[in-house]
Amino acid sequence: WGAARRLVALVRTGRYDVVHAHGPLLAELTRLASGRTPVVTTSHTMWGALRAPTRLAWRTTASLDEATVAVSSVVAQSLPGRAAARAEVVPHGIDPAALPTPASAEPSEPEPTHEGVIAVTVASHRHAKDYPTLLRALRIAIDAGADLRLVAVGEGPDLPEHEALAATLGLTEAVDFRPPTPDVLYVIASGDLLVVASGVEGQPGGRA
Repeated sequence: WGAARRLVALVRTGRYDVVHAHGPLLAELTRLASGRTPVVTTSHTMWGALRAPTRLAWRTTASLDEATVAVSSVVAQSLPGRAAARAEVVPHGIDPAALPTPASAEPSEPEPTHEGVIAVTVASHRHAKDYPTLLRALRIAIDAGADLRLVAVGEGPDLPEHEALAATLGLTEAVDFRPPTPDVLYVIASGDLLVVASGVEGQPGGRA
C-alpha cells in the first residue's frame, strides 16, 4: 500500500509528459491518478488468468488509456471488447546485432567447463515457471544417457523448494542455481540450449 500511495502521488505531480504502467493493478491505479497526463499501459498476462476483481477494475478504467500495448498477439486477442481491437502488439525482443559475442563479453565469473551439453534457463523461481517439470525432465535425460548439465539463473520464493527437489532427484552436481546477473547474455551465449519450461507465459515462443 505504501508503494501504491507513492506511485499515485508521483503521477499526480503533473511532472511527466506520459506515464507507462506495466501490469493490471498498476495500470488501474495510474489511470485513476493521471488526470490529464496521457497513460500507456502494457498487458503481459492473458485476460483469463486475471482474477475477477482485477478484470472488473481493468475493464472499468481501460478507456482512460491513451494507448494499450500487449506483449503478444495472443495476449492482445484475449483482452475484452474495444481493448482487443485497439491494442498494439510490441513483442519483447532484442537486437541481435547489438549483442556482444561470447568472445568479446566479459563475464563476472568464469563459466564451468563441461564437455557435454549445457542447457540454460533464465526464469524466476515461481509456480508459473514450472521448474519441477524441468528438473524431472533433466533427470530422465541423464538416466537415458545424456551428458547434460543445467544452469538456472533466477531468484524467487520457490528457490529453496527447487533446490530441495534437485537434491531429492540426485541432481546436485547437474544443476547450477545462480542468482540474477548483468552478465546473463554471456551465460546464455555460453550454453548449448536455452530452455523455457514455463507452464504459463504472456509471450509464448513463436506466437508473438
